[in-house]
Amino acid sequence: MKNFMNAMYAFNIILQAFWSLLFPIGAGVLIGWLLTEKCGMKSYVFVILIVLGALTGIYTLAALPITSAFIMVVVSVALTLISGLIPANAAAKKDPVIALRTE
Repeated sequence: MKNFMNAMYAFNIILQAFWSLLFPIGAGVLIGWLLTEKCGMKSYVFVILIVLGALTGIYTLAALPITSAFIMVVVSVALTLISGLIPANAAAKKDPVIALRTE
């Protein structure tokens, strides 16, 4: 029963980390899509890029190919899951009473 409870606790931590990662990404993508496609913000984006280019001299400030963006999201998700699994696995192997006693 103890191993089952530890596994459920670790699974709960993984789900929380996954949700806290996916919700902001999904919200950002949705808001960006709504602003560009539904609200007609495309012209404003180009004006902002021109102004930023004039100020900085970098005219490709927001030029990011979709494949690069996808790769960055995949790497970010993988690193987040790995960084959540390592402490969760270590915590699942410890006795909670001993862990709280040593704090």
